[in-house]
Amino acid sequence: MIFRFASFLVFAVGLLQSSRADLIFDLRPAEITAGGRGYVDIYVSSFQPPNTSVESFHSVAGFNFQLKIKPQPNSLGQMPGGELIFQDTFAKNDPSSISRQTNSEQFMPNYIFASKADPDIFVASTEVGGDILNGADTTRDISAVRVGAMPLLMARVELAQRQPPQAAGDVYQIELVAAHTEFFDADINAVPLDFSRSSFALTTVTAVPEPSWVGLCWLALCSLALRRRRGQTQFSATSQ
Repeated sequence: MIFRFASFLVFAVGLLQSSRADLIFDLRPAEITAGGRGYVDIYVSSFQPPNTSVESFHSVAGFNFQLKIKPQPNSLGQMPGGELIFQDTFAKNDPSSISRQTNSEQFMPNYIFASKADPDIFVASTEVGGDILNGADTTRDISAVRVGAMPLLMARVELAQRQPPQAAGDVYQIELVAAHTEFFDADINAVPLDFSRSSFALTTVTAVPEPSWVGLCWLALCSLALRRRRGQTQFSATSQ
């Protein structure tokens, strides 16, 4: 009897662990034009174990994270010809600069701390080279918010592209660095995270198409026709 009970207990604990509702992340795909600027949005939610009718959720009061840009081969197997970087460190006194990170997410209704955000707490700083970004935020009073099945915006990250990309475009993977990403509750206890179930979509940089020979020929023909028409007009005016 004791053996059976112990076996059932081990099974139950294993089942609970396998269906634990850790936080998962969803980095949405983005497309940036050559030499341009753009952003990617990162969402967070609680994983919902299959075949459960009760919503799983976590209480979150703050987080810190690190993002890294990783070059990837494009459809032709080419590595990026240009460079994708995170925009400069957020500065509270320079919120209008287009070359810096912003705290625009704090004012969005779907932001994780929408009603409890404080610009004085918000952090978004880049490291030398521009391919690493460190971010952090907490609620004003360190009170927790509920994170359930509905994805909430965790960060809007500003990007900039430098140097001409490949003709077929450049491709990058932007990933959360697990070792430097933490969520915590109101008691500063760690909230479990699951990176294996998270989704990190690719970010692409499209090349600005250069004028083709066909396009140049068409422009030349249009210019020639315009000159000919002007010449005929001037000739008619002179003959009158």
